[in-house]
Amino acid sequence: MFGKRVSVTALRQAFESAPDKEIQAWISDAVSSLHYGEYAKSLTALEKLANHPGLTAQQKKITNAVIGQVKQLATSYQALPGH
Repeated sequence: MFGKRVSVTALRQAFESAPDKEIQAWISDAVSSLHYGEYAKSLTALEKLANHPGLTAQQKKITNAVIGQVKQLATSYQALPGH
């Protein structure tokens, strides 16, 4: 995707044992939206995830890293002619 990488696998692995269905839904929404180029929708889900009070330090770190990667990807996409 425009030479940028998003750590979707790391995100999923960080939350694979999370029992909260809301967390799993946000991850699913973020990844699905990213797949379809809906960066704003992906960021909304990731920001909800990042603000969840039950996250571990590692989960927060990975979530914030992915948010940064998606923002870079969105910026690259917007810089393309015609967007």
